[in-house]
Amino acid sequence: MELLEKETLACWEWSGENIPLYVNYTFFIEPNYQGIHSHQQAILGYLEFLHRIAQCNHWASDLRVKTGNPASIEQFNEYFCSIKANPLIYIKRDPDYLGWKTNPIYVNKEMMTAEKINPEILFKNRGAYEKAFFHETQTTTVSKEQFLVLNQRFFPEREHLKIYEWDASFSNRFNRARDCYGAYLWSIYDEKRKRFTVISVFLNP
Repeated sequence: MELLEKETLACWEWSGENIPLYVNYTFFIEPNYQGIHSHQQAILGYLEFLHRIAQCNHWASDLRVKTGNPASIEQFNEYFCSIKANPLIYIKRDPDYLGWKTNPIYVNKEMMTAEKINPEILFKNRGAYEKAFFHETQTTTVSKEQFLVLNQRFFPEREHLKIYEWDASFSNRFNRARDCYGAYLWSIYDEKRKRFTVISVFLNP
């Protein structure tokens, strides 16, 4: 499984315009699909991506202190592509004990559980995904039309999708959102395009 760096970073650049700041999309190529195991690997790959983003944010903060100037998008992306993610920390305990600490990311793999759902459920009008995207506790300028266009772009042929909805209690990365208004996590595999999309929604105050 390989992270599609360019496409994933582009989504971060769109945040606030076409995608709310609290919604994340991460993309992977996976030619050797192995069912739920591959979905689990996509979720772990997404968390490794968040580790790299945290490393880049730390680097950008140091750069601003040293130079007085913020890192450009080009500099940020170049640094991202030049580093490897710090490893996830695997534990046996319920990560709830870590409170709202989000970095480093801890994972209890034994707690990683998911429910298989069909595309009609995920993309249902006023379903869980749409409600999380437009949650009443958050502020976004993204319209319903933009939401529909975005999903048509990412998932053009939905009959080929294999989808799992995850219980987000397995990692401290989701604790704060879970304690506030909710943390949502889906892994979606397109059998035709050999491509994973991980969608996460963090509903923090």
